[in-house]
Amino acid sequence: MAEGLFYRILIFLFIAKLKVQNVFITSRTLYLMRFVLILFLLTALQLSASAQQALLLNELELRSDNDAYLGVGQDRYYTNGLFINWRHALRSKGDSARLKKRILELSLGQELYNAHTGSVDHYSELDRAITGYLYVGASYQWFGAQQQRSALELQIGTIGPRAGGREAQELIHNIVGFYEPEGWNYQLDNSYEVNLRYDYSRVMTATCKNFDLIFDGQASLGTTHSRINAGVVFRAGRFNRIDESSYFKSRVGRSTTAAPDEFYFYTRPSVIFTAYDATLQGGLFNKHQSSLVTFKPIPLAYEQELGVRYDTRRWSFNYAITIRSKEVKKQEYSHHQYGRLSLGFRF
Repeated sequence: MAEGLFYRILIFLFIAKLKVQNVFITSRTLYLMRFVLILFLLTALQLSASAQQALLLNELELRSDNDAYLGVGQDRYYTNGLFINWRHALRSKGDSARLKKRILELSLGQELYNAHTGSVDHYSELDRAITGYLYVGASYQWFGAQQQRSALELQIGTIGPRAGGREAQELIHNIVGFYEPEGWNYQLDNSYEVNLRYDYSRVMTATCKNFDLIFDGQASLGTTHSRINAGVVFRAGRFNRIDESSYFKSRVGRSTTAAPDEFYFYTRPSVIFTAYDATLQGGLFNKHQSSLVTFKPIPLAYEQELGVRYDTRRWSFNYAITIRSKEVKKQEYSHHQYGRLSLGFRF
C-alpha cells in the first residue's frame, strides 16, 4: 500500500511541468526526461510485482547535490555533485553472530567547485579554486552484531579539465536557462588522484524506539583529501538498526524477511580537520600549478547536515541540507550551504 502511493507520487512529480527558479525546461528535454523516468518506474513496478518475496541483493542509487535545491539563488563553492552508486549484499562469512552483514559498493561521481560566483572575469576575483573532480570508487563495508559499522573505500579520479567540470556546468546551465558560466579558464590543472577512506560508526545509546545517537567518523588519506571528519548522527522517527537502515546504505541483504519501512528525520553535526585538499590546493605532486588560483584550507571546519529519509521495501528517498563553515580565509561568505536529493531502488 505504501509502495503504491510512493510510485504514484513519483510519477506525478516528474510528469508535472518542471520549473527551476521560474525558468521552464525546454519541451523537447522535458519530454525526454519524462519518457526515461516513466520507463524506469514501469520497469521497477514490474520487478516489484513479479518478485515481491525475492532477495533484495542489489541497490541502484542516484544522488544529486546542488545549492539551487535551497531556492536561495546562489551558485558558489561546492555547487553541484552527481553520483551513481550500486550496492550488492555479499554472502555471510565466518561467525554470523559477530558479523551481521557485508556489502560491496561501486560508485561513479562528479563534483563541481566554483568561486563565490559562477561568473568570474579575472583571477583576482577568486576566493576559492575552480575545478571539477571526477572519480570511480569501490568500497567494502561490514556490520557487527553490536550495532557497529566499518567501511573501506578506494577512489581513483582526476581534477582539472579532464574532470569535465566546465562542460558539465555549461550543459546544466543551458538546460535550465541559467547564465553562461565564466571563469573556468582559471581552473586547476589536470592531476590524477588516489584516495583511501575508512569509516567507523557505532550506536552510542541503548536501543530506543523513536530516537538514537550514533558516533560517525571518517579518516581519508591520499592525493585528493587528507582529513578527519568526526561527528554524531541523531535519528528521530521510525528507523531500523544500522545494518538495515538507508542512512548507512544497508537495506540490501540476503534475508527473505524484508526490513521494515523507515521514515525519520536526522541531523549530523561534525568537525573536520583538513591536512590537504586537492580541490583547493591543486594536485599534490603538480609542481607547475599557479599559486594565483590555489588556496590553503582552514585546518578546522564545522559542518551540519539535516535531512529526512523515507524507505519502503524497494525504494529509498532522501532530502538533506548541508551547512559548512569557511574552507579558506579569503572566502567572501562566512559559510556555504547546499541541498541533496537521492533516489534508490533495490532489486
